Amino acid sequence: MKRLLSIDAIRAIAILTITPLHAVLMFNTNGEDLQFTWDPIDTAPLFFFFISGMCLALSVERRRKNKNLKALFPHYLYRYGGYILLSISISLIVTLIDSIFMDLGDLGKFFGVEAIHFWVEPIRGIGLACLLSLPIVYYLSWRKLLNLFLILFPLTSIILYNIHDVYLFGYFTPIFITGMYSLLKTVPTMLLGAGMGKLILKNLHQESLVSSLSRKLIIAGIGILMLAYLIYFFTFYLLNVNITPSSILLKVGGPYYTSTIFNLGGFIFIFGLFEWLRLKGYKFRPLTFIGQTGIQIFYVHIPLLILLRSIIDPAMLTDSSYLIVVTLPTFLMYIFAYFYVKYDVNTRSKELLKYCLFFVKVNSRKTNKFIRKG
Repeated sequence: MKRLLSIDAIRAIAILTITPLHAVLMFNTNGEDLQFTWDPIDTAPLFFFFISGMCLALSVERRRKNKNLKALFPHYLYRYGGYILLSISISLIVTLIDSIFMDLGDLGKFFGVEAIHFWVEPIRGIGLACLLSLPIVYYLSWRKLLNLFLILFPLTSIILYNIHDVYLFGYFTPIFITGMYSLLKTVPTMLLGAGMGKLILKNLHQESLVSSLSRKLIIAGIGILMLAYLIYFFTFYLLNVNITPSSILLKVGGPYYTSTIFNLGGFIFIFGLFEWLRLKGYKFRPLTFIGQTGIQIFYVHIPLLILLRSIIDPAMLTDSSYLIVVTLPTFLMYIFAYFYVKYDVNTRSKELLKYCLFFVKVNSRKTNKFIRKG
């Protein structure tokens, strides 16, 4: 199955927008404490889980031929479990650098060890949410996935808005409920993305159906954005004039509804628009190579930011130079992604790793034989 250029382009947008955000964390000098808990109105990180859900569904459908879930699970355990272990390793390294060598600012708090139990770093969240969503995505059709999202979203919204204690049910509460990337916040969005991915894949070879579907997604996205505005109006404007329904809506998660629906409506609109453009022959060349790098590019920008932080003192930055420093990593990552894909660094790295493992295996056998003879 060929790659969907529209998904690669959307993933590229996500990567390019998160890099300057982390640069802001690195060079932040306002001295304010970083808020690890996810405010119900702050739902921007859902973008990554929406895309991850789509990619998970496409991967499962591509690999499921003549394989049951039990046969597929080791592959995904290795992949997404690796996300979690790699993320924790990065946290340990970041904490070591932040404690011994240099002050990494809010980035040290965000990616460091102290943030692990807050479940605040996105790659860990994606890894765990994908593993939990895997059996659901494997067994359910696109229609059932979307229906399940429609059931879970109101329930999770109510729960999230009415729980204010980060450790209400103990130390692991942030992982399941209150953390920035908790399962309660990410799994429903991932199921929505998976449903969208399966829906597109089902009609992939029928361009007329995909064209019709993309137009419907554009209209649906605009409709959802308008719905978010109406919810905002009924929740906040009418609350000022003591309208009872608005106070009820506020108690059942009104702000979370507003921001989440607005974000998801925007994602659906962008996905429909990009699919429509893809069918019109647009190749998204300025973006697709970034989306093809996957998780690798995410972890390259962290040492890049640390390098910049070792060279540049945030206290010496003016407003204009601060803007340059924050946007520079995005430009450098764009160049890195181009050469990463052009020279197929991912495949070459895997081949080099296989060669190294084979070399170690052969030499260990020779060593064992030598010891036995001795």
